Amino acid sequence: MAELDPQALSVTKFWRDAGEDAWFEKSDPFDTDLRNRFLELHYAAARRECDGW
Repeated sequence: MAELDPQALSVTKFWRDAGEDAWFEKSDPFDTDLRNRFLELHYAAARRECDGW
């Protein structure tokens, strides 16, 4: 079995730990935290630099 990418795991953990309520509610602090943690990773994925996940 292939090892999972640590960055992919960090995104998944953040999302799961936040819980379903956070996924669908407007929250400026949550949005800021998400942006601070993962914006650069989002850009990397948009450039197809995470295709190996």
